[in-house]
Amino acid sequence: GWYFGISDYFDAAVTGDIYTKGSYLVSESTRYYEKYRFNGNFNFSYSYNRTSEPELPDYAVEKDFHVTWTHTQDPKASPGSIFSANVNAGTSNFYQANLSTPANYLTNTFNSSISYTKSFGTKANLVSSITHSQNSVTREIDLSAPNLSFNLSRITPFQNETRQSKWYNNIGFSYTALAENRIQTADSLLFKKTTLDSMNYGMQHVIPISTSMKVLKYATLTPSITFTDRMYPSYTVLAWNSAKQKIDTSTVHQFRNVDDYIASASLATKIYGMYVFNSGKIAAIRHVLTPSIGFSYRPDYGSNSYDI
Repeated sequence: GWYFGISDYFDAAVTGDIYTKGSYLVSESTRYYEKYRFNGNFNFSYSYNRTSEPELPDYAVEKDFHVTWTHTQDPKASPGSIFSANVNAGTSNFYQANLSTPANYLTNTFNSSISYTKSFGTKANLVSSITHSQNSVTREIDLSAPNLSFNLSRITPFQNETRQSKWYNNIGFSYTALAENRIQTADSLLFKKTTLDSMNYGMQHVIPISTSMKVLKYATLTPSITFTDRMYPSYTVLAWNSAKQKIDTSTVHQFRNVDDYIASASLATKIYGMYVFNSGKIAAIRHVLTPSIGFSYRPDYGSNSYDI
C-alpha cells in the first residue's frame, strides 16, 4: 500500500490485497483533524472475488463494498449548529468474502446516522437527519432519508409588559413540523426504479394553542386546542365490488391534506388548610388540596360528515 501525508490536517492511505486466482481488494482510509473544529475518518473498501474455477458449475464472481465514516464537531466551533456522522454500510457479503476481524465477521446488522441541527435563537430549531439499518442475514434495508423536524417553542404574541393583565395576554402557541421519507427493500433492489416508486413519504404540522385565566376569583381555567395537518402524495381508495362480492383497492397518486383537531379545558383551584396542636412537639400541620375537573372533545372522523 501507499501512505500520503497530505497536510497537517489530514492524510490518506491506500492498501490492496491481490490473489493468484484473480481476486483483489482495494481499501482507502483517510483521517482528518482540525483543532477546536472537527475530526473524523473515512474508509472505503471494494473487493472483486472469484469463487472456484471458471470451468466448474459453482464458479461465480462477487463484487462487494463497504464504507465507514465518523465525523465529530467541536461544540465551540459553530455555536447554534452541529453536524455529526456515523456511517457503517455496504453489501451483505463483504465481511464473509474478505479477511476481517471476528467481530466484523459475526456482525449481521449495520446502522448509520447523519444529522445536522441548527438553532435560530432560543425559540426555534431545525433538525435534519438520515438513518439506515441493514441486516446482512435477511438482506433487508430500512432507509429513512431525509428526515426533517422544525420546532418553535411557545410564543405569547399578546403578552402585555405592563402590570395590567387581560384574559388574552396568556394566549400562546407552538409549532412542530415533521417530514419523513422511508424506504424498506432488499439490498439488491435499493437503486432500482421499483424501489423509488414505492417510497413512503409525508409531512405533518402540529399547532397547539392554549391559555389560562382566573375565573370565580379563586379558580384557574386552562382551555386549549390542538390542530394537526397531514400531507400525503397519494392515498388508498376502498370500494365495494358488488359483482365480485369483494373490496377493490386502488391507489390514487394525488396530493391530499388530512387534518383534525382536539379541544380540551380544565378547571383547577387550591384549598389550603392548617390544623394547630395545642401541645406537643408538632406545632401544626398544613395541607393543600388541588381539586380539578376537565374535559376533551375530538370529533368522530369516521362519520360521513368528514371526508377522510
